[in-house]
Amino acid sequence: MSGLRIQFHDNQEAGIRWRVACPEKYQAAILQGLHEGMSGAFPQYLASSGLWITEVLIDDISSSPDAFYRAALLVVSQAKALLELSGRAYDTA
Repeated sequence: MSGLRIQFHDNQEAGIRWRVACPEKYQAAILQGLHEGMSGAFPQYLASSGLWITEVLIDDISSSPDAFYRAALLVVSQAKALLELSGRAYDTA
């Protein structure tokens, strides 16, 4: 199991911020997945708002950089799905 918890902050400095410790061997994969996921789901968001990584769930057996890359893509897609289910839409223009 490899997992992430993130928070979106419209009123914070733009970009991705770590709010929790994460082993260095996973950081690049997490950031790559988040950047790719955000560019597809919310293309303009990181240019003007903040995204915080608030939890990194590590399993000694199944965690790997690839698993965290996929977890980062998934957490962004879940956030978009929740936003759409709530009836709200994020302006991606």
